Formats: sequence, structure tokens, C-alpha cells
Amino acid sequence: MRRLLLPGALAAPAVLALGATTALAWNSWCDDEPPVQVVTPAGHHLTINNWISVPVQDRHLLKHMVVTGDTEPGVEPGTTIVHVHVLTPNGGSPYLHVKSSTSRYQEVSTADGDWASEIDLDLTVPES
Repeated sequence: MRRLLLPGALAAPAVLALGATTALAWNSWCDDEPPVQVVTPAGHHLTINNWISVPVQDRHLLKHMVVTGDTEPGVEPGTTIVHVHVLTPNGGSPYLHVKSSTSRYQEVSTADGDWASEIDLDLTVPES
């Protein structure tokens, strides 16, 4: 019985340590999800969902970001290009990630950027 107890007692801290490492990785990022509503040239309303991921120490800067959108007719007939603009404030770590998508048309665009800059993303969606 003692032979089984000792290896189990030694393995338990290792399992806990590995599980804690995975959990800590998720805690190092902070997300914000500001949606943008645009009107297509044909007059349709479209919601663009945006996910902005930043290091957790920069989460206080998320409230100072400005996210806007506009549209224009696409190059191909029957399409619309949606432009999403993310204006970031000064400060923060040198990296952030933005993902824009629309559930209605299953279009996704991603970009990486820096603070004190404008990050632009484009989505091409059907006009209907």
C-alpha cells in the first residue's frame, strides 16, 4: 500500500502545476467586444462584431479605443466592402490583436497592430 501512495503523492503536485500553467496563460489577455453598426449602399443594416485582445496590464486602455465603420460598393457586382477602423490610444505594450466578423455572412478579418495607431480591417459581404 505504501508503494502506491508515495508515487501518487509525488505526481499530484506535478499535475496541479501543469494545470495551473494553462490557466495562467488565459489570464494574461484581456478582451473587449465593441460592435459597430453600418448601413450598406443598398440601405441594409449590418452589425460587425469586433474582438480586441490586449495584454492584461493594458486593459485600462480598452475604454479609450474608438471603433468605427463605413461601407462602399464592392469591386464585384452585388458586393459591399465594410471598412472597420480601430483607433488606439497612446501607451501600452507593443502588441494588440483585432478580429472583426459578421455572423450574418460568416466573413472574418484579423489584424495585429500597435498602440497610438489606426488598425484597418476590410470585410467583403454580399449586397443582399
